[in-house]
This record gives sequence, structure tokens and C-alpha cells, in this order.
Amino acid sequence: MKSLNISLLLVLIILSVRVSIAQDRQFARTYQSTVQAKGGFDIEFWNTMRTGRDYFYNRLDQRLEFEYGVTDKFQSAFYLNASHSAMGSKDTSFTGIMKESEFSFSNELKWQVLNPNVNRIGLGLYAEYTIGSSGGELEGKLILDKRNEKNIFAYNASGEYELNWDVRKGKTEVEKEFTFENNLGFIHLFKPTFGLGIEASNQNVFIDGKLQYAVVYAGPTLYLSSGNHYVMLNIFPQLTNLAGVDKPLELNDREKIQIRLFVGFSR
Repeated sequence: MKSLNISLLLVLIILSVRVSIAQDRQFARTYQSTVQAKGGFDIEFWNTMRTGRDYFYNRLDQRLEFEYGVTDKFQSAFYLNASHSAMGSKDTSFTGIMKESEFSFSNELKWQVLNPNVNRIGLGLYAEYTIGSSGGELEGKLILDKRNEKNIFAYNASGEYELNWDVRKGKTEVEKEFTFENNLGFIHLFKPTFGLGIEASNQNVFIDGKLQYAVVYAGPTLYLSSGNHYVMLNIFPQLTNLAGVDKPLELNDREKIQIRLFVGFSR
């Protein structure tokens, strides 16, 4: 509850800032090649709710992002990340709910190679690193997008290398995880301030070099903007596990459904 109150306070502070619209995205999950103009500034607040595993599991991921246009082709961003979990256990001898919170810091670099407004296709390159108390991540992303007056298409191919530290039987162990992910998004803008679309993701996770699962998520996305702020809402159910043998879904390490609410403010 304390963490939720802090998050609400941050939102109220952000709402008090007077800015003008200049956001670089209309999707909740799929990145676009557009970047902030030089000197442009965004504050974005992410909330991602994850629920539904083989055992009781709820998790709220939150990110507060500060994004700045370094040049008309290059932007950088800093994130403060928090993750709050409540979970049961598959071990039938265990009773009760375990709770934990994790905090981390991320830095993003994004370069627009081709502008989709003046070229047939947009092209962007993206890199992000994350440092936390229990591990770290390094991510690279190739961004392709195409847009006309009312439709936006976007595709991302990304690779993420993750190190996680754990202690088992008194010994420190390091788990190495690599994820190759394909993201696809389409949105139709009924108005410049209102759009509906769909996003899909294929997440292929390798641990110590072995494929563990290849899940597919897909679901609708709503985009709204007004003046100096914008909102994206995405509902993202898991559809299948392409590498599954016994079960159609991967519910040991991934959730049955994710819901993301994304609020941004620009100047």
C-alpha cells in the first residue's frame, strides 16, 4: 500500500506540470522509430499488472521514465523501476503468501536512422541497460515502422541478456538468461487523438543456452491524447507456448494475462 501511495503521489506531481504534446509513441509495448525533437522532454509512467500462473501470483511493475531529445535524431532516457510481487508456492507443504519488492535503474539510448514521415519506412536502433540489486540486463532493439495519415505499423526485433544472482544452500549462483523477442503492432487512428489497434509478442527464452519456452501474447491497445498528455492501455493475454509439450501455456515463469497502463506528459 505504501508503494502504491508513492506511485499516486508521483502521478499527481507529473499532472501539475504544464507541457505541450510531443510524444514519440502510440503503442503500449511496440517501439516506433520516432524520437523527441532536440530539447524535447517527456515524463512517462508505466504500470504493468501481471497475474495468473500455476500457483497464486500477482505482480505490479512500475517505471517512471524521463526522456530527453539530445538531437533531432537521438534521444536518451532514464528510468526508475519498481516491481512488487505477491505469490504462493507450488510446494503443497508451504502455506501463506510471500511478498517482495525490487528496485532498479535503467538508461535508454535511441537513434532514428530513417524518419517514417519522409521515407517509405522508418528505422531506429535502441539500446538499454538495467542495474538492480539482484542482477542486471542489457537489451538491443531493431525498430521498423511505417505510417500514413491514419495507420501505423511497427515491428521490433530485440535481444536481451540478463544475469540474476541467487543463493542456494549457502552458495551464490548466477543464472544467465537470453531472450529473443519479436513484437508487432498495428493501430488505426480514428482521430489524431484517438486510436485502436493490436499488439503481439513472441518471447523466446534461453537459460544457460537451452530454449525454455517460446510464448505468444497478443491483445488490443487503446491510444488517447489530449493537449499535453497521452494514455495507452493494453490487455495482453498469453495465447500459446510454441515450445510447449505437455501444456499449451507457460505458466511457471510467465503469466496468463498482462495489463499495461501507460501515461505520458510532454513539452
